[in-house]
Amino acid sequence: MSSEKPVRPKSNHIELAKKLIDIVSAKGMSVGDRLPEKYFADQCGVSRTLIRSAFKLLKERGVLDWKEEVGYTLIASSHDLLDFQDGLPAASESALADQILLDRTARRIAQSVSVSALTRRYNVTRQRVLSALQKLQSDDLVSQSASQSWVFQTLLDNADSIKESLEYRLVAEPAAILANGFKLHQQLAVSLRKQIESFLKVPVGGADLQLFIQQDVEFHLLLATSSGNRFLADSLTNHHRLRQLPNARISLTDFRMRQAHMEHLEILTMIESGQFDAAADMMKVHLRLSQSLRPSTVNRGSPPLFK
Repeated sequence: MSSEKPVRPKSNHIELAKKLIDIVSAKGMSVGDRLPEKYFADQCGVSRTLIRSAFKLLKERGVLDWKEEVGYTLIASSHDLLDFQDGLPAASESALADQILLDRTARRIAQSVSVSALTRRYNVTRQRVLSALQKLQSDDLVSQSASQSWVFQTLLDNADSIKESLEYRLVAEPAAILANGFKLHQQLAVSLRKQIESFLKVPVGGADLQLFIQQDVEFHLLLATSSGNRFLADSLTNHHRLRQLPNARISLTDFRMRQAHMEHLEILTMIESGQFDAAADMMKVHLRLSQSLRPSTVNRGSPPLFK
């Protein structure tokens, strides 16, 4: 008998999968119907990268099927959808996990904390706290120590961690591009290029910060997941997840958002033409521009710099 434990899906993928099932049920979709990525990404207000992760989870659970020529299709009946929903964690668990993470990013709780302390703080049962911590653990945000306390991963909530994040990305992101087997997902790249070009057409002063942040993270995730090195791909994907946390909200000038997006397009063009060395060098320039804009001091709860 195998001693391997099944991999627990990430909590945000679980919650998104639940939303997808709600949409599928509300639309009265039938077995064999296609699930377009763009439609569901728009409906849920998330990136296509996250939608694909939720689709993959639904495929693993026998709800969806995938074929290269058609994409994802529904293979579960309405009854099976209800069974799947019943097997997912309760919404209250997600709410508690989110609150714990929010309190940690605001430094209202320490980096190392016990279940008992969280039970007292939130006035909930020990089991609810454990369930919430396990959800955070599935997203690689906490780990359990030998002393049975829970330790939070380093977050992007101070000047030192932001500096270290950019230093890490300066090494890892160019390396991901140069790794043997890099294969850009062409369909996603074309879609993202169109989104960025539409963003750049907005009149000066009218750029949407939240839309930029979403597209920025999606761009860097696209390159990370295209890398031929799985360790780099996984490491960068988890790191970009940190950039999406509540503490990662900032103020950027209209000029810098447009400049960063033009750099994104330039990197994409280089990769699409096979100029991987040039693309890696341009990524370094791109990240160093962000590093030069990094604030010299960061107060409690201040977010990292997006580019």
